[in-house]
Amino acid sequence: MADRMTTAGLLTRRRDDRDNRLVRLWLTDAGRALQKPVEAERRLIEEKVTADLTETERASLLNALAKVHRAASELLSEPIDYGDSAIT
Repeated sequence: MADRMTTAGLLTRRRDDRDNRLVRLWLTDAGRALQKPVEAERRLIEEKVTADLTETERASLLNALAKVHRAASELLSEPIDYGDSAIT
C-alpha cells in the first residue's frame, strides 16, 4: 500500500536521521489534503457497521479492541527467541 501511495504522490520515503536502517513515511501535501475526507469516510463506515449495537455494546467493543491492540503491540515489541539468540 505504501508503494501505491508513493506512486500516487501521497507519501514520500526518507531515511531516519538517527538510524539509517529505518525508512520513515511522510505524507505529502496531497496526502494531507485527503486526511479529513478519509477520516470522515472511516467514521461513516464505523457508524454503519455498529448501527445495531447499543451504546453499551459499542463501548464494550471499543474497550475490547483497545485491549487486543495493546496486547498485539506488546507482543510485537518483544524479542523473538530463536533458540541460542534473540532478535529484537
